[in-house]
Amino acid sequence: MTQFQFSRLAAASLAAAATLGAPLAATAQSVEVTKMCACWVTSLSADGSAATGTMNGTSATFRWTKEKGARPLGRNTVSHMDGQGAGIPTISDDGKTIAATIMDDTNTYGTQGRWTQGSGWQQLGPMPADGGIMDSFDSGVFGMSGDGKTVTGLYWRPGQQGGSAHGSAWTAATGVVGMSTDGRSSRIDGANRDGTVLAGWEEDPQYGFRRAAVWVNGVKTIIGGSGYYAWPSAVTAVNSDGTILVGQDVDEALQTEVATMWKWDGSAWQKTSLGLGPNSDPSGSSYAIDVSDDGSVVVGMYRTSFDTFSSGGFRWTADTGLVDVQAWVESQGANIGKRVFVFEATSVSHDGRSMSLVAQQSTAPYAYRSLLVTQKDQARVK
Repeated sequence: MTQFQFSRLAAASLAAAATLGAPLAATAQSVEVTKMCACWVTSLSADGSAATGTMNGTSATFRWTKEKGARPLGRNTVSHMDGQGAGIPTISDDGKTIAATIMDDTNTYGTQGRWTQGSGWQQLGPMPADGGIMDSFDSGVFGMSGDGKTVTGLYWRPGQQGGSAHGSAWTAATGVVGMSTDGRSSRIDGANRDGTVLAGWEEDPQYGFRRAAVWVNGVKTIIGGSGYYAWPSAVTAVNSDGTILVGQDVDEALQTEVATMWKWDGSAWQKTSLGLGPNSDPSGSSYAIDVSDDGSVVVGMYRTSFDTFSSGGFRWTADTGLVDVQAWVESQGANIGKRVFVFEATSVSHDGRSMSLVAQQSTAPYAYRSLLVTQKDQARVK
């Protein structure tokens, strides 16, 4: 799940956003759209009943449910360190545990934290011996296992060779542990349910670009390209049993970076390029952010050209290919709104029936909002 910052200038240009492609077939309303909050949702629980992310303005980490709305959890770094923030809040499968970058117990620097109902925030540690504080942070959270017991991200290594940022995983038994890497900086973004499969990226040791990587029981495999002519790549999410990864890699035929799925076939990771968004030119790109447990639904964002911040969020299935998510929702009979532009689909439930969208008003004050889209019946909507 990767969070993209959105500027007011970009919002103004998106008031006349790229066309959403050919209309999808109309149908009776089969999805329900729920207005979640004035916030950026970054992660859904397994069934989509709970969520986390950051609030507008304060960037405070929150927990959302349909019954109680968004409740800020406190200890957000932005309020204490001149607007600085880092990481991506993540929620467990059962919606009862949240991991995020928080203020440390002394309220002086940013660090990794884990929130549980009844106990509140816990500062995670100890940090590895080579760790330290850089730019007011010693670490950051970018993911968590579905059971809430493994927190992933990176820690900072001031003055160390081989990269300042180092991908890490925390458990109560081990503290924060750096994962093996041959490159420069690295980061762990995704984890399966029990934390045995971790994924993210490391920088190529010679050329410095990001390359997708997966760690299975601590053993690393590079699944992105290496060498001078390789394209950057990264993994953002892992399904529950650790057999499906999604992120971004090069499509060799298109010669551009696209949303990508890797599936474990028992002996190797097999790559599938998911394609570009509607009306994309050769400089366009797409980026997968999350995947359902069976790999049937992938969500993310796409750009129709290199110089566009975002041309829309996407929803992918094998039957439909990569389609604009706002157009898809409206094709299911639901109306998101004429003055709202959906620029990212940020998370999907395990069964693929619910997804969170981040949208922005196309007129002042250009505020962004999060929406929950849920299929209304038991029939799978393609």
